[in-house]
Amino acid sequence: RIIQVKGLNDETANPSYCRAWLQVRSGGRIVRQAYFKDIDPVGFDYGIFLPEKQSIPNYFVALKEGDYDGRLLLIGKDGSLTDLPGGAFFLTPDRRYLVGSHDSDYQSPFVIDLSNHRLVINGSKDNLPSVDQWYVDRYGYFFTVLNADGTSRKPIRDKLDIYRLNLAKLKFTKSAIAVAQLKSARKVRTVPWQQSPDCTSLP
Repeated sequence: RIIQVKGLNDETANPSYCRAWLQVRSGGRIVRQAYFKDIDPVGFDYGIFLPEKQSIPNYFVALKEGDYDGRLLLIGKDGSLTDLPGGAFFLTPDRRYLVGSHDSDYQSPFVIDLSNHRLVINGSKDNLPSVDQWYVDRYGYFFTVLNADGTSRKPIRDKLDIYRLNLAKLKFTKSAIAVAQLKSARKVRTVPWQQSPDCTSLP
């Protein structure tokens, strides 16, 4: 169950913008809960959102937006609730890994191992740069870099900085790619989300 509330009077409202609960219930009682006291829009979407289709094996997933801190809320079939850094993401073909970029003022990459609902790569702690665009080629997944001012990093001598994902070793490695080679790589499509109003309780 997702519950989201706004104050009626903007001057004295508590919460100022949005308070939200995601509840896992069994037999009429709450067994797990994620609670957000007051979600700040910070110029973007805010509240709890659902994907257009629940496509992660053995999980129900929701995304909390706002506060410069996107959170993926993974609910397992056993009723477990895992709260991890979140944002736009895609699944690897074997559907074991969830790969994405953290929705914050710094779009750091992350990788979640769904076999044990664990964050195995945290780009913000590993000092990785912000993600501009995800790609895949015959060597695997990689991302191009977003500058601190929000612009895409430009090529130097017809080569562009990239960071390749090594799923065997669970790490990113800095590399470079020729602009011509980048054009032959495929942009990765992330999971689409429902277009629902901010901070709205869902049926």
